[in-house]
Amino acid sequence: MRTLYLNIGDGTLETRLLITASLAGGRAAWRSDDIAAATALFQAALKLEPKNIEAADAVGELLYTAGDKREARKVLEARIALSRENTKLARQHAIIGEARELDEEFEQALDAFSRAIEVQADIDQGHEGIARIHELRDEPVEAIGALLAWTQVQSDDTMKSAQLFRVARLEQSIKETDAALTHLREATEASTENTSAWT
Repeated sequence: MRTLYLNIGDGTLETRLLITASLAGGRAAWRSDDIAAATALFQAALKLEPKNIEAADAVGELLYTAGDKREARKVLEARIALSRENTKLARQHAIIGEARELDEEFEQALDAFSRAIEVQADIDQGHEGIARIHELRDEPVEAIGALLAWTQVQSDDTMKSAQLFRVARLEQSIKETDAALTHLREATEASTENTSAWT
């Protein structure tokens, strides 16, 4: 890893070879859970080749993993704009949504989360983001709709139960008692492990 850093600083490699070396080093560092080194190496590759798909995908994900959602958003918006085949598109829209939410740009965040769901209907990060924003803005009807839509694509029974429990609590808050009781029963039926639905 040290050799790669020296080569980057000294500029002693041909550009293409340097990009290749940076990408290889980034992959190795990431496999070793060295997030800082992986980020630096992929960023070096991206600086040399701004349209490098692997580098852009990696930098965006690594910055997000490190907690820097704002910088991740910048990288991923540029990556998405390249309009190439993108198997990570849903995840990237969801990350952008979280960054927008962090800056209290809620309409843009909702749009990003919705785009994520359009690409991948069962992406938890997108559904959770939409429900969370509506709950944050004290919009229980919209939050209920978002959570129920999530349950329709949820394959994990425990998570589905938790989502239904949230629906029931929101319904209780707006005095929809019959609906709340129905969803409490469904929460328990979805997963007997989730006894919190009755407490």
